[in-house]
Amino acid sequence: MRKILCALGIGLLLLSFSGQPVLAQSRNNTGESSVRKFGRRVRDAVTDTYHDAVSAIRGESSGSSAGVRTSQASGRPDLLSGPKYYVSLANGSNRSEGTREAPFKNIQRALDVAPEGAVILVAEGNYFGTLRSGNINIEKPVAILGGYNDDFTERDILRYRTTVRPSVSSNETQSGKGTLQIKVRRPGSNVTVDGLLFDRGASIAYHPDGEGQPDGIESSMMQPPGTAGKGGEELDEETKTAQTAIVFLDNCQSEVEIRNCLFANAPDGAVKGTAGAMVTLENNVFVGIRKAAVEISGSMLARNADIRFRHNTVLFVWPSAPEEGELGFGFRFMNGANGYLDHNIIGCCSLAALDRCRVETIKEKEAQKVTSAEYNLFFQNPLGDIALPGGDRPILVQVKDFDDVEQLTGVAGNQDLEDPGVFDGAIDEAYLGAFRAGTMYMNRYNFEKALALFGAVEDYGAQAFLPESVPYTGRR
Repeated sequence: MRKILCALGIGLLLLSFSGQPVLAQSRNNTGESSVRKFGRRVRDAVTDTYHDAVSAIRGESSGSSAGVRTSQASGRPDLLSGPKYYVSLANGSNRSEGTREAPFKNIQRALDVAPEGAVILVAEGNYFGTLRSGNINIEKPVAILGGYNDDFTERDILRYRTTVRPSVSSNETQSGKGTLQIKVRRPGSNVTVDGLLFDRGASIAYHPDGEGQPDGIESSMMQPPGTAGKGGEELDEETKTAQTAIVFLDNCQSEVEIRNCLFANAPDGAVKGTAGAMVTLENNVFVGIRKAAVEISGSMLARNADIRFRHNTVLFVWPSAPEEGELGFGFRFMNGANGYLDHNIIGCCSLAALDRCRVETIKEKEAQKVTSAEYNLFFQNPLGDIALPGGDRPILVQVKDFDDVEQLTGVAGNQDLEDPGVFDGAIDEAYLGAFRAGTMYMNRYNFEKALALFGAVEDYGAQAFLPESVPYTGRR
């Protein structure tokens, strides 16, 4: 106990020297915001120091097999920590040793072999699960970093694309609820997914007769889950829509960080599931999503999970057909979880950008839940920017009235935008027009156009990824 108290004291003493994450610098200088930010930093420092203190008592060194540590200055995994394992679709073999000179061919193979705390570097290529099945499963604390060239000397997620774009043949081969499933039950550890470009557009079934396909849109409307239609890259293959999320958190007790990723054409949400610790979603693009982009519930009775959602771009979230009812949210504040949103762009959500309809069954827990939305841009959400509990249907509120929403603990700096010119031409104008006209549902969004949304709006949403040279620091 003395070690824990000592470590906590040192952590608080050093707090004033900690930096701010690069992507989430707030432009608010009011005293209230400063106090709020300081309080969050205190909580984070205490949490990290507690984990270090527990490790010390167990005889473990800080940052050992407990997981991959994250650099606070950059908000990205420290590439110098943890053993390295390499994956290359073009040059690898699953019978290799996973070194830079002899990489694995498959991400799942690296996940199965690598120890806890490993960093898995993935070169350009399109990756599925083992034997091209529909799942990649993370069951230990590791970091996966995509976007490397073939010799792992450069990293640029948009040039050296590490994609997870399943084909029609992968449908119904899934075992679970996500294309990427994270099931790590070790508190105090860390899982990082950085630089993977997910796109389910080729595996979804679209209406076989071309129904709901306006001019300039590359597919007809999506078929509901379990329904047959046309799929594949050229929309000429018979398939069924499989109802799985892109990333599914399976009661994950590890801290999870998902950064610099694309989530396109999701048939059942982009990131969903349950978590017992902090989940950070930062600098990602979500486009063409069915039901909700992010839906993460807490899994612990004693405390809430913390969901941090910052510098993400979310566009076009809706049901696959009118009869699916009230769906179409950008971010859902779920029970058992606090939500902190800042500097996001959330637009073109058929029901509302935010969903705050969930109410905790225990009044005290509801009173303590933090749901904050500050410095976000809301773009052409036709019915409302937040949904609140009502009678038979939710109350839909525009951003201009956020000051009156008592469920939001922070509302500073939000803006409502109507002009698509803010995207500087990066948004698909035909897709936007058809969405506004209500003539389509969950049609395929073009992959290249989705990538153009990185860096489309300065200071808000997903920012451009800066290419980097990578010094060799790991296993040969």
